[in-house]
Amino acid sequence: MQIIADDGARANTRSIACRLLVYVADETGREELLRQLKRRWPRRTSGELSALIELGDPAVLPWLEATGSATKNDRLRSYLQDRAEEVRVQVSTERLLAALESDDENRHRGWLVRQAMRHGASREAIRNAVL
Repeated sequence: MQIIADDGARANTRSIACRLLVYVADETGREELLRQLKRRWPRRTSGELSALIELGDPAVLPWLEATGSATKNDRLRSYLQDRAEEVRVQVSTERLLAALESDDENRHRGWLVRQAMRHGASREAIRNAVL
């Protein structure tokens, strides 16, 4: 976590630390990711948002919604709205499985399978949703 908070660390180093933190993040780690995202946005973020999305952390939703609504840039607004939906789909395994069943072209199926597994869906439920 010290690397993520270190403004002297190179962006690539912080990005790698964020990707690795996904595997061990507790509540404190999630809070630090969100704090650094808010502090650095939009200029010096290096993986904090991606890590929070990967974790499905609902604490990032208010920030995503407010930041998306405040921007005049249509591409950025769309990007932030898509990231918010990626968090929302992880609210429950049922939503993840429904997304797999829907054949939604906006979501990468491999990512949905990985998230369903991460959130505790059974192999059988995932298999049935995919098929």
